[in-house]
Amino acid sequence: MGHERDELEDCTDQNRGNRQRVLADQTSISVALDVRVRPGHEQDEAGGDQGNSREYGEYQSPADGLDHALDSEGPGAKSKFLPGFQESIKSAPDVGRPTVLLVKLGGSVLTDKARLRTARHAAIRRLAGELASVARPLLIVHGAGSFGHLLASRHKLNAGGASKAKRTVAAQVQSDVRELDQLVINELNRAGFASVSIPPASVLSLDDGRVSTIDLTPFHGFSSLGFTPVTFGDVVRDVSRGFSICSGDLMMLELARAFRPKRAVFAADVDGLYTADPKRRKQARLLATVGPKDLAQIEFSSSPRTDVTGSIEGKLRRMFEIAEYVDECLIVNGNVKNRVRDALRGKRVVGTRIVRGP
Repeated sequence: MGHERDELEDCTDQNRGNRQRVLADQTSISVALDVRVRPGHEQDEAGGDQGNSREYGEYQSPADGLDHALDSEGPGAKSKFLPGFQESIKSAPDVGRPTVLLVKLGGSVLTDKARLRTARHAAIRRLAGELASVARPLLIVHGAGSFGHLLASRHKLNAGGASKAKRTVAAQVQSDVRELDQLVINELNRAGFASVSIPPASVLSLDDGRVSTIDLTPFHGFSSLGFTPVTFGDVVRDVSRGFSICSGDLMMLELARAFRPKRAVFAADVDGLYTADPKRRKQARLLATVGPKDLAQIEFSSSPRTDVTGSIEGKLRRMFEIAEYVDECLIVNGNVKNRVRDALRGKRVVGTRIVRGP
């Protein structure tokens, strides 16, 4: 009996050691893969669409880079750290901060916000193709549009509640926004992404509408493996209200703070921010740049009755926060072909630049 116990303990120690070695290898590879995104970004910014060399060419998924490196290392390469990657870590600047781009696809672009659960399939398909052609690692956020706002507004879900009726509607809205998210995921994957859905309700909770807890590990983990994380506006737990609405804009802020992306682009259904609502005031003027000091010159209209994520002014103030963590923050028209693509690539486009400052 003692002999069997010794054998069992030896086996357990061996398994534990194997697991630790695997985790160490995965960590080493994950760190190395992160920095393969960085080289060539400056060349792309300077050279536009001219195309880079194969070494620093269009973005390959880290999985592709790993396969290539492992092939060149020969049999058994998976069990050791990759020398080629190690050299790139030593020589590459900003090793800990791979170049990432952040984009939000507005619900008014992806859906008909006046008609319950009505997707604009052609727009989703087009935008998926545009994002794929950017050829850079992306974090993608999208609004809920008519899959979330109509029912959430009608039943005042942002205020939370404990009644069975409200819980039923909250569950329905959660289901509906996931339906829209699946449409987006499907089109992204058809366009060539390996996109994965990360619902806010799985990683975040609120307290009276403010972030209480958040775990962005899934975003970091999937990104390091070459996947494209996709998240959205959602119904989430709220320790004060029971449940509440986490907006896509709030997820943009949290992701900007965590990843420090080079560029954050908001795709709206207008060209940018105007001095007044361009849908109501024909004389409204498009603003090229907006900072906190410019708020006084903007005539804010009340947010649509069905928008449960706040006023236009509130959204703009959130963008000011986001601008603190990115090199460039833009609002562009997602209904104009290739506008989002060009903005993410750093080209000059019609739109509004959001700047941080007093």
